[in-house]
Amino acid sequence: VKYAAAPTITTVSAQRHFVVIAPTQETLDAPSVKDLAGSEIRAKDFPEGIRVVVRVYPDIRVGDDVLVYATGASADQAKTVVEHLRIDTSAIESGRIELPVAASWLVANEGEKVMQPLREFGEMLLDFSGPMPYRALQTLYDGIFPKGRDRCYWKSTYLKNLDANAIAEIKQWLAKRPSEMTYASIWKFGGAVQRVAADATAFGDRSMDFMFSLDAIWSNAADDHANMSWVRDCWKDMQRFSTGRMYLNFPGLGEGENLVRDAFGKETYSRLQVIKRKYDPDNVFRMNQNIVPG
Repeated sequence: VKYAAAPTITTVSAQRHFVVIAPTQETLDAPSVKDLAGSEIRAKDFPEGIRVVVRVYPDIRVGDDVLVYATGASADQAKTVVEHLRIDTSAIESGRIELPVAASWLVANEGEKVMQPLREFGEMLLDFSGPMPYRALQTLYDGIFPKGRDRCYWKSTYLKNLDANAIAEIKQWLAKRPSEMTYASIWKFGGAVQRVAADATAFGDRSMDFMFSLDAIWSNAADDHANMSWVRDCWKDMQRFSTGRMYLNFPGLGEGENLVRDAFGKETYSRLQVIKRKYDPDNVFRMNQNIVPG
């Protein structure tokens, strides 16, 4: 112990020794998985997750806390889960403890196995595959788009296909973009997305194969007109390759009287109007890509 007021004075406390003795046997028996046949857990066989089962341990008491740590194939935190159970009389009387592990953990770790051949195919420049916390996902672009730095105008359209003519047109337009920060992205749809029926959700038809998004980014307000005009002209030209619909997350500034109707499609929009008339007939909630009660 050193004293600030008298730095030359030093005292040493009395020493005390402790001996830590490791347990002679494991407290808990090896766990098992309820209803598991074999040794491989497939996520599709356990849509509600699994239940890890262990026998009660000696001297167990009501109120004891038991934790199960389920770790994945890597040290990624998203592939590790901790479940908790407080012991009650039913667990003691049954002689077994059952702890649930969510299906999301199974899917996360099965995905690792599915993605491995692709990861080993060649040298990767970037790998975004794998589960991650939602808040982490929302920060992925913070370095590219720092808050308050840029001016942005993004507009999208769904493409019927992505043939050589469409690709050539995209390349020509990007070569003429007013800002070097501007880019375009192409989103591929398929699989589970397209298996949902058009009338099953408010999203509407999902048969499109691609989405083309024009993402104009610039810094100076004096360049607003040039950049926004470029997006609108390119978007208009690309309509010959389009399904006529767009993704409402990237609508530009909501130009066009029928923008929302065109985005959803006529039938889906009509169904949404019925709901709008019932719950918001006066169109109080209108500061958005608005559905008119009709």
